[in-house]
Amino acid sequence: PIARARVLVIGAGFGAEAVALARAGARVAALDLDRDLLGFVGRRAREHEARVLRCAGDGLRPPFRARSFDWVLLRQ
Repeated sequence: PIARARVLVIGAGFGAEAVALARAGARVAALDLDRDLLGFVGRRAREHEARVLRCAGDGLRPPFRARSFDWVLLRQ
């Protein structure tokens, strides 16, 4: 079940997936190299009353401990 799952979205882009997952009850972290795109994620999350943790960083070296997430979504 997605509710309460810990999900990392790598390459968050404009945040559509991250926000949808958060609205479904997941605890979502959005990771992207582009800080401007993370700004879009934040705005989209606020518009949809969703909570998404935004992090700038490299998906090849995510700034999280191993096993921090139940699922990882990699966007290209």
